[in-house]
Amino acid sequence: MDKVNEKSGDSVIHEKANVYERESFLRAKDAWQLIGAGRSTFYALQNPQYKQYDKSFPAPYKIGARARVWSTVELMAWVESRPALPEGRV
Repeated sequence: MDKVNEKSGDSVIHEKANVYERESFLRAKDAWQLIGAGRSTFYALQNPQYKQYDKSFPAPYKIGARARVWSTVELMAWVESRPALPEGRV
């Protein structure tokens, strides 16, 4: 649901109620915690050499020579696209 705020005479600013619909970026540790995966699984999801590889997993953005970040919007969309776990699994 959208919340609408007006600033005295300025254009209307729409804010999404869900914080994950705002564009923000996470470093690797925060990204793997957000999706509920461990470090090795997080990297295996991105590597075609592993059976856990998922080509639909969001690609990181380069912000430096060795630094990468992941979009919270893309990560949450990926999580929501995953099938539900069978009963009794966590």
